[in-house]
Amino acid sequence: MAQDSSAQLQKFLDENQYTKNGILRYEKIVGVGFVSMGGIDTTEEFVARLNLKENQKVLDIGCGIGGSAFYMAKKFGANVLGIDLSNNMMNIALERAASEADIKDKVELKVMDALTAPFEPASFDVIYSRDTILYIEQKKELFKLCLKWLKPGGQFLISDYCCGTNIDNEEFENYVKQRNYFLLDPASYGKVCL
Repeated sequence: MAQDSSAQLQKFLDENQYTKNGILRYEKIVGVGFVSMGGIDTTEEFVARLNLKENQKVLDIGCGIGGSAFYMAKKFGANVLGIDLSNNMMNIALERAASEADIKDKVELKVMDALTAPFEPASFDVIYSRDTILYIEQKKELFKLCLKWLKPGGQFLISDYCCGTNIDNEEFENYVKQRNYFLLDPASYGKVCL
């Protein structure tokens, strides 16, 4: 993502989609530490598939307010780097991390654009992202970076939103545009992942 478009998305997220009050409303609906549907239950289900081990290095792309990162550190002893483009999300995550003494050496949180992240090849055992990549138009570019950042035999687990094919609904198209989503149908998403 070009620096200008990254700054524009960050501004949109912080001023519209994820204002502090908006984040806290999402959290009230889905559970403490989360803004993604399913909250801790879905996180437990997804993370169980990873068979995490103590001290494995995890990159959490779009970590939001930290729920998944904190869970992976507490439950499995993973070393988690959570990145998010939203300053508002990160401020809440950092505030929460400060009160989590048992994971202070296990979780690092940074405001960062995944497409411009300066990670070295083979930096992570696991890359995890939940309901975030819908904001990224350059999905193929992101996935190539993720493959580069993963250690040999590493794991990549994402959840994301898709749309149907042949959608001819102006209201839906306007909603997607207004939210700055870049949705693909499942078949197209699968091709991008190859």
